[in-house]
This record gives sequence, C-alpha cells and structure tokens, in this order.
Amino acid sequence: VDVAKNETERDTVGINVKIIDNGGGIGRVVCRVNGATQALDSVPPDSAPSSGLSTKYGKKLSLASGDNFIQVTALNSKNTIESKPAGVRVTRETGPSKKPDLYIIAIGISQYRDHALQLLYPANDTKGLVEAVSKSGRELFDNINVEYILEQNATKSNIMAAFEKVSQSVQPDDVFILYMAGHGLNVEGRYFFFPWELVYTGDDSVRREAITRDELQRLLARVKAKKAVVLLDTCNAGAFSDSNFRGIVEKTAIYKLVRSTGRATIMASNDDQAALEGYNGHGVFTWALIEGIYGAADTNGDKNRETTVKEIADFVMDEVPKITMEKWQYEQFPMHHLLGNSFPVGLVQ
Repeated sequence: VDVAKNETERDTVGINVKIIDNGGGIGRVVCRVNGATQALDSVPPDSAPSSGLSTKYGKKLSLASGDNFIQVTALNSKNTIESKPAGVRVTRETGPSKKPDLYIIAIGISQYRDHALQLLYPANDTKGLVEAVSKSGRELFDNINVEYILEQNATKSNIMAAFEKVSQSVQPDDVFILYMAGHGLNVEGRYFFFPWELVYTGDDSVRREAITRDELQRLLARVKAKKAVVLLDTCNAGAFSDSNFRGIVEKTAIYKLVRSTGRATIMASNDDQAALEGYNGHGVFTWALIEGIYGAADTNGDKNRETTVKEIADFVMDEVPKITMEKWQYEQFPMHHLLGNSFPVGLVQ
C-alpha cells in the first residue's frame, strides 16, 4: 500500500495498491481504517489480471484525528478466501478539538407484516435506548442526530436511505451508534436481519428479502466515524420458541458479521439462544443497556461519571444472565466484540 504522505492535515488520504492474482482470481477488495471497514469494491472484470499478473487499485479514505492504521485485503473471485493484509500508518494532525456530533440509526420492529413474526418490545426498546443516550450524552456531544426507523417504516429501502443520509453528514471524529431490534437469522453461517416487509416462507425468502451481512458491511463502510458501536437485539424470540427461525442467531454468523464490519458490537445472546422479552417493559438485553447508559455501568466501572462502551458491555454481560436466571431459571449470555479504544457515550447525570 502506497500513500503520498504519512502525515497530513487533511481528513482524507489517497492510497494505491498492487494486487497480484495467485491463481484464484480477484473478487472484492476491502479497505479498513483502524479495523473498521471503510471501502468494499470489486475489481472490474476488464482490469482483473490473469494468474500471476498484477493490477492496480486506488481509493480515497477518510482519516480521524491522530494515528490511522490502513489495511487492505483482497478476496479470491468467489469471495471465500481473504489475503493477508497490506498496511500503512497515516497520522492526521489537527488543531484544537471540538466536541463530536453523535449520529444514531435506531431500528425497531415489533409488528411485522408477517404476523407469525410479531414481537412485544423492539419498538419500545428502541425509543428507550435513544432516550437514554440522548439524555446522558447531551454534555458530550455538540449535536445528537437520530434516525428513527420503527415498525412499518423499517423497510429495507428506508433502512438503506437512513444510512445514505447519515453517511453524507458524519465525520471521522464523530460518534455513531447503530441499534437494531427485531428478528435476525443465521442461514448457512451468514447473518440476515428481517425488515418489516419480510414474509417468512423458508430460507429462500430470507435470502431474497432480508438485509444480508454483505449489505450491512457496505452500509457501515459508508459511515466514516472512527468511534462506532453496533447494538444488536435481534434474537427477541420470546422464551424458548420451538420454531427454529424465530430469532436464532448463531455465534459463527455474528462473528463473521463483526469481523466483516470491524465495528465494536454488543449482542443480545450467544450461540442459538433466544433473547428473552418481558422485563420492566423491555427486552432484558435492552433494559440492561439502558440501565448501563444511565449510569449503572459506570458504578460497576471506574466511577468517573463517564459510561464507556466497554463499561456498558461488561455491565450487560454481568446483568443479563442474573436477571434471566432469576425470572426464568435460564441464563441468557450476551456477547461483545470490542475493537480499538473504548469511548464514552454518556455522562452520569
């Protein structure tokens, strides 16, 4: 990976990469900045090299203040094998910093078009989560910008439009939160999120109508914020449903999603567990998130008035199994995968 300068005052940098086909062809090229996927492109067929030959790839990437570690990988033509990364470090020098803006995309679906998929709390969970972040974060951020996408408005096209709107405004030094509450499914090791209009008739309907892992990766890649966290409450199947499609999200599918996006992620449950609903008017996972954001996470942490992503993750990991065991004699275990340095999302009022 080549760059013109390793130090710059600009908020973008151009990179140039040489890609060599070692026999498997060339598919997608992935650019990550500090672990977060920022670009995902396919090499045009007319520029793809023959085996043993090389081609060039160029891209402009966004930089946050301070050090930015850029890594580029290439996949084979079937997008099943990823190369070792090539990397370069670029430092962005900036003047006095201002407070960042906070951008939230909040998706909650309780009443699906398909009545067999109905849930109790995602819409209420979404409102409560946004209210908690907005109140506790008002001293941390210059502006708090929320894209609410609830119930019948949470169509695939509307979700994609919200990402398009946010991507036009968010800057590398801003903070971004994606919250998704509804149904998620693992099909052959790949994660899918159900938009409102999906009617479940089998795995083929999920492949056609759901938002795929690759689509989520592309959407998140457009959000330039260096500090970002994804909150997934997409296993709200109610207690111990026998239907194998109702909210099952396996660990392998989630980890593939997390790895592909490179974003800090906190998830409702692990393996093939259901995420239980019905605790103080919320799903258990989101109730714990809300309590943590309002200050319980800092009480369990360093008690410096800040509630950080790591403190919230630790609080949720401790609290959810205790609540579910006490109420249902069943331990639900959340998951988290944190990348880079933790950062605050609220102050204890």
